[in-house]
Amino acid sequence: MTTEHFADKPFLAMRQQTPRVPASPSRRRFLQAGAITSLAGLAPLGKALSNSAADSLAEAFSALKPLGSRVHPITADEYRGRLQHAQKLMAELEPKYDALFVAPGTSLYYFTGIRWGMSERLLALVLPRTGDPIIVVPAFEEGRMREKLQFPAEVRIWQEDQSPTKIAAAALADRGMRTGKIGVEETAP
Repeated sequence: MTTEHFADKPFLAMRQQTPRVPASPSRRRFLQAGAITSLAGLAPLGKALSNSAADSLAEAFSALKPLGSRVHPITADEYRGRLQHAQKLMAELEPKYDALFVAPGTSLYYFTGIRWGMSERLLALVLPRTGDPIIVVPAFEEGRMREKLQFPAEVRIWQEDQSPTKIAAAALADRGMRTGKIGVEETAP
């Protein structure tokens, strides 16, 4: 059949003109098959090696003691201590920092124990040099945030038609901080 036969059906004409696949294997397939065959010959040797490795691992692990009694979860007091230490450092630095802005990620988890993914909707911990931290959160996430908090914090919510950064600025202004130096975590959006 010729392409003129499919003049009113261009997609059928394109499908008919597809090049044929060669009958001989490609170089890639040939090399893959050779590698698999070579590795298959080493399987019995690997089993012998893994048995001796398993024996030495068993001896090493038999001397270990359980960690259960020595490892404890991080307490709310420890998170509070981390926040207070950050506030102390902000006061000692020259020039002093008036607040610290922390976005979701490892720093938020370090200071609060809260795991929260990055999103197009801002959630932030704003830690002033003195006083309780401020959490800025979308209104629909407020309940979930309050459940996760382990220490006193002021929670400021923002609606979809509001600017979360203006909400954070207003929270600081309500505490008398209208100007100042704010440290912004490097992963913050």
